Amino acid sequence: MQNPYETLGTHPDASEEEIKKAYRRAASQWHPDRNSSIDASAMFRKVQEAYELLSDPDRRKAYDDFKVTDRFDDKMFTEEAHKAIIAIFLKLAEGNNWKKIPYVGAIRRNLGESLRQNRAESATLEQKIESMKMVSPAVPEGEQDLFSDAIQAEIKKAALHLFKIRNGEKILCRAVDLLANYKDEEQLPDFNKHDWATRPTTYTIFTI
Repeated sequence: MQNPYETLGTHPDASEEEIKKAYRRAASQWHPDRNSSIDASAMFRKVQEAYELLSDPDRRKAYDDFKVTDRFDDKMFTEEAHKAIIAIFLKLAEGNNWKKIPYVGAIRRNLGESLRQNRAESATLEQKIESMKMVSPAVPEGEQDLFSDAIQAEIKKAALHLFKIRNGEKILCRAVDLLANYKDEEQLPDFNKHDWATRPTTYTIFTI
């Protein structure tokens, strides 16, 4: 996706109302019913995608901070959680020579350990980012400082990694939520159960 602000003809400091007005102008300009150019349909889709991103506060912040344009919605979290459960199951099954063990309970414990590691890494990164901010020198606007630029680049890199780790935590919590379907830890997960994808997401607060 190209710069969504440029697509809408607005600027990064635009208010919600300004973004909405810019979207209406751009949508009117590129609507296939009003614009006969061969690029109209493609541009109209780009305008819609840009507005979808900038009208969502979380996605806009992710773009402003890290230039992340991916949409990670509830369906995607569910799909990734499903993949995580399958990956853990296959690893456990292979490690146990495909013998029957209480897989649901084992997967839950594995998810718990992954969450512990995830949260420890998240806390370490948060501390690292705060430490880097403290040593970053204040540079007057319009001036450049190589040391400050280097630190700011490292802060952005760490912040992007933190963003991905937090998404990973949501995926793990969603996997725990999916396993709530199974009351008996001796059960084998039924990977063909499509009702997993329709369960309401609660992002279970998993207490270790």
